[in-house]
Amino acid sequence: MSDKPEFNREVFSNTYLTIIGIIQAAVFTYLIQNTIIYTSEAFANQSFPGLIFEVVKDIYMWRVFATLAAIVLITFEYSFFVLLFHRPIHVLDISILFLIGTVEFYIAAHVGSASGWWWANVAFAVMGQIAFLNTLTFNLPDIFGDDRAKIKTARWHTAREMLFVAFAGVFAFFVATALQAGHIDETLELYLTAAWPLGFGVVMLVNGTFYVNRMTQHS
Repeated sequence: MSDKPEFNREVFSNTYLTIIGIIQAAVFTYLIQNTIIYTSEAFANQSFPGLIFEVVKDIYMWRVFATLAAIVLITFEYSFFVLLFHRPIHVLDISILFLIGTVEFYIAAHVGSASGWWWANVAFAVMGQIAFLNTLTFNLPDIFGDDRAKIKTARWHTAREMLFVAFAGVFAFFVATALQAGHIDETLELYLTAAWPLGFGVVMLVNGTFYVNRMTQHS
């Protein structure tokens, strides 16, 4: 019986990481292929100095960067998730992975559409909330034993992440509706698109890094 927790951890981690690797690699490949096609047409005649300027002010490229940031963020979140959490694998655990992968494909497929891309990010935030809600079904005392500090840290981290994702979803919703209503011009859209990965993305990566360091420093 003493080997059961370690067995659950190994099965859970290996299963999750394998599926994550397949899904994220597929989404990344799809995004890069479409980006190569776009750049070969949009910047075909640009010299190097001019190319940098054109890329920086191109909304499509910022959407690509933001989508890539989402792929990195999901990979990072799930990587440290399986480092800390484990249990006998559930169908819901796997289903959520594939649903998030589907939304990521939808985001990557709509980098050429302003409102479509932002609506995809609303769906991404909703799926993020569902994924975090699923972690609340984990038996933390079984995972961390009697370490109340780690249990409290894990719960507060989940609460913070859900708050960040909620703000991100509301932000994406208002941008999407404003775009459809014609209230946002191209320049403002560019700033908002850049703020998406440089704001919410960076905050969540920093928060996740702090969380992992805190949870593993005494392991």
